[in-house]
Amino acid sequence: MPVERYDIIHKQIRALPSQVAGLNRLQTLKEIYQWLGTPDKKLKIIHMMGTNGKGSTSAMVAAILGQAHYKVGRLSMPAIKDDREMIQINQTFISKADFLLSYDHIMAMLRQHGGSLTTLSQNEWWLLVALDYFRRQEVQYLVLESLLENQYDPTQVIENPVVVAYTRVQPQTINHPNFSLQAIKPGSVVVSYPGQEPKFDTLLREKIVEVGALWYESYPDTTVISCEPQGMLLNLGPLKGIRLSLTGSYQVKNLTTAYQIIEVLRRQGANISVLALAEALSQVKIPGRMEYDVRNNILYDGASDYQGIIRLNEALKQWHLSIKPIFVVGLMDGPDAQKMLAEILPQTDQMIVVRPDHVNGMDADALAAQIVMNSNIDVEIADDAEAALSLARRVRQNTNAMIIVTGSFHTLRAIHGKELVDD
Repeated sequence: MPVERYDIIHKQIRALPSQVAGLNRLQTLKEIYQWLGTPDKKLKIIHMMGTNGKGSTSAMVAAILGQAHYKVGRLSMPAIKDDREMIQINQTFISKADFLLSYDHIMAMLRQHGGSLTTLSQNEWWLLVALDYFRRQEVQYLVLESLLENQYDPTQVIENPVVVAYTRVQPQTINHPNFSLQAIKPGSVVVSYPGQEPKFDTLLREKIVEVGALWYESYPDTTVISCEPQGMLLNLGPLKGIRLSLTGSYQVKNLTTAYQIIEVLRRQGANISVLALAEALSQVKIPGRMEYDVRNNILYDGASDYQGIIRLNEALKQWHLSIKPIFVVGLMDGPDAQKMLAEILPQTDQMIVVRPDHVNGMDADALAAQIVMNSNIDVEIADDAEAALSLARRVRQNTNAMIIVTGSFHTLRAIHGKELVDD
């Protein structure tokens, strides 16, 4: 019965809008947050903001804290196999029973004040369920990723982050009229990705002074020794020969950001040894983000925008593959689609195309037609994502060509595995 009830409620939440705009929206959420007893009060929160790299940086920080024997909560998006992946404690996702327990608590508060399920947006539900769950479970640290890149991001309701960390912020994010730095709170320590846009650095420093936050800027010298699909070997400041299981040169700056966060937490009293840090980095994995299946020579990368494809291509150049990879691609309709395709085409001689399992997924026949018109690549159309991967395996036959599945997290969700089994 709990499983059936969860499925019904989950479907209802998924049908809600991802955000609710409005000048007073954050204030409304703060009021609801007060009804719930401000569940962040006893949590040490690392608030992750930024356009690119939140998932990687958050995963590294959470893994290091977990390896140091702390109980670590993490809220991140998107999920690949099951939405409950977004809410985790030490890499174990929330059970359906625990989700329902938090849902019922929140719903009771809403009803007491005349509200209902639709009072909250989809993202607000996930945030409040996560915070209620983490409070009940008494996590010691919470690595919290922003859920939206604008002033309506519900995670800005948090009042006491110990660290506010900004991963790479794209120029279009900075220049958007809804851009906000409201996540920075008085007394919080601010950490930023190395090499941000000068305009963003200026805005960030002004905000830090305005609210009375603290700035921490100490970038370790980092040198990449080797890079391959299985990960990288590098020197990180005073630490030599560190193994990072994440791959792609862009991860170096994400690691630098994560390292700064860990240094701040150490200064605040966290007991994190070099051994714990090294062990965590050697094992950290992020489903669907440059995730390499060594046994089957398949790379899963939800590079769902132009910058993601650029980073994928940079990694391919570093690996010096002897045979061009076979691409399984499903793209979303949107302004980036043509640019993404233009970047993929030179990297391969064979492509399997599929329509992502989403209302905005690009039609596979239309995508194949564009490939034929713009290249000499052999292209085949698959009925669904699972069939696409099977076809790619047959196409490569006995060669050792890598298969790369990319273009959309919705494509990965269909391929990457069946729904997780509840505990």
